[in-house]
Amino acid sequence: MTDYHVDMSDLIKGLNKSDARIMEAIEKGLAQAGMQLLNDATLQIPATPLDEGTLRGSGSVFVGNKLVGTSPPINGKGEPNRQHQEPMISMVKTATVGFNTPYAAWLHETPELDFGSTREKRGLPRPTGTGAFYLSKKMATNFRLYMQIVAHSIKRFLGK
Repeated sequence: MTDYHVDMSDLIKGLNKSDARIMEAIEKGLAQAGMQLLNDATLQIPATPLDEGTLRGSGSVFVGNKLVGTSPPINGKGEPNRQHQEPMISMVKTATVGFNTPYAAWLHETPELDFGSTREKRGLPRPTGTGAFYLSKKMATNFRLYMQIVAHSIKRFLGK
């Protein structure tokens, strides 16, 4: 599985650590931001490579070790990861966005691949806009947006 983590520990340091409701607001914001990242990975160029739909249909989002969302099956294909185990550190909240295929990380990290050649050999149209770094480029480009989503969740909790 290839995945990308968002660590909110610096933000949490400045909050009242005894208030579990703030933590819940952060978790909700992380879930929303993670789902936005998953959506962006499949829709924004470079998008997650698409051949039969297995990779795109295997996306999942976790906050901590809790599954909060998955990508829909594409052409009836794709099996999202339903379990995620990472060490739980007190007061550290993370979102993990990833794809659950044996080749997800390889495709993510291989920019020289010709993502449409196998489709063309089968007489299918070449997918436009797919390519490597389909998660990391979104994090680099949209990081502020994702943090704004979390901040908005906290502001809603605080009534601001």
